[in-house]
Amino acid sequence: MTDTVENRWRTLLTRGEPESREVDAESRLRMLIGVSPVGRPYFTVIVAQKPGLPDLTSAIEVTRRQRAADGRWTLTLELQVHVLTDAFISLVSDLATKSAAAASESAALEIFLETLAEWRELLTARADRLSESALRGLIAELWFGFESEVHGHPLAEAARAWAGPFGGAQDFQFPAPGHNFEVKSLRPGRRSVEISSEEQLDGDNIKLAVITIEEVTTPSDSITLPGLVTSIRSRLKDGADRAEFNRRFARLFVNPDDPWYSEQAYAVRRLQLFDVSEEFPALRRSRLPQAIARTTYRIDVQHLPQFVAFDINYEHGSCTRDG
Repeated sequence: MTDTVENRWRTLLTRGEPESREVDAESRLRMLIGVSPVGRPYFTVIVAQKPGLPDLTSAIEVTRRQRAADGRWTLTLELQVHVLTDAFISLVSDLATKSAAAASESAALEIFLETLAEWRELLTARADRLSESALRGLIAELWFGFESEVHGHPLAEAARAWAGPFGGAQDFQFPAPGHNFEVKSLRPGRRSVEISSEEQLDGDNIKLAVITIEEVTTPSDSITLPGLVTSIRSRLKDGADRAEFNRRFARLFVNPDDPWYSEQAYAVRRLQLFDVSEEFPALRRSRLPQAIARTTYRIDVQHLPQFVAFDINYEHGSCTRDG
């Protein structure tokens, strides 16, 4: 259901003409998606009881009206800031998925308002683009978790294990007996990666994934952030799984519809996976004096051959594996 909602929503936005569509005819909560006469996306719920007004940011215009024909109430959210379109679509997806399970209209409305409260911060306009270095890191993180298949978990589990957007100590934290994976990007010819805190490599069952990413100018087989995000969403077939991914991605405050991101193309050249054992050289919070409040340091991966779980080379479109 969520897949259909997102596809129809993006189709409406592409047409750019004033029209609306029902989200799910079988839902307890009647919901509409549409495009306003000035080309802005909006989302409407229609209920019997007068709904409360959600406290949202200035990026969303909220309108509440009572219909003269049947006395029912409409609550409309209209997006005012284009850069938040992707987050807005994600919100609609999340709302549709959660409200579908409600037993009554009032329960569905309560879920609707609670979900809006959760998304309030995510619907705050952020105009800054990622730095090129941060973009590399995000592409490495997404590619490892959702495209590489190296960690051995299904895509749906990866979506729920993705802890990076929530500030997790490691980027992917799979339930035991699974591992926690910290992902780092590396430029070709470089040897060291930055460890941004003493928590990142502290703990049991941790693996360090170092992904060499090269900037490319030819579009063939290249990776871009919009293409990667689209691929992940299309492969997450279950609406609830996709909503989990969307929720996490929205927390990054990144707009993949920004044309700049489509212009930054990369190719994965190498993947090295290291076992972070007790002997692995790292600064660990559990072993540091309390007086040391924060650390950032670099690890030279050329000096870690004894910790290599495997080493995969993707040069020239081929894949060779050691370890």
